[in-house]
Amino acid sequence: YAVQLGNTYDTAVSAFRSADQEKRAAAAVAAANDLYALYQAESEVQLKKQMLQGLAAAQSEKLKELARTERNLELRQTAIQNLGMMSSEKTGEMLMSLYKGEKDAELNKAIVRGLFLQRNATALVQIARQETDPAVKKDVVQKLSTMKDNAAADYMLELLKK
Repeated sequence: YAVQLGNTYDTAVSAFRSADQEKRAAAAVAAANDLYALYQAESEVQLKKQMLQGLAAAQSEKLKELARTERNLELRQTAIQNLGMMSSEKTGEMLMSLYKGEKDAELNKAIVRGLFLQRNATALVQIARQETDPAVKKDVVQKLSTMKDNAAADYMLELLKK
């Protein structure tokens, strides 16, 4: 790992010091790919969680893949939640599609947390309208109540009129 990390670090530092945006972008992709390769080889859960945060910070598409396919429930939750650190334009639809198809309550909570981190009120309103579990709906509504967004405010007014 040390040699691979050292090479990635040296390449990334060199590229980021460059004014060339293409070099910077290529270095970021290469670093994310190397981090993903390390993630695949690693067995320690805590280290993998940190790597997931790194993939989120790098805006890596690999994080989406892990959110769908990771077998370890704890790591999958972390991957899903870290998608919330990426823009809603990049991951909002994916999180919604995961929510619609997911049966595991803990994973759905992670999806809601991810959408909340994105401040994706539109998606949270959609979930609140469709959710049949009162506890989940309450959690979503609580999150919406803290958001300064027109979609959230409109939904809160809708609830008050009922």
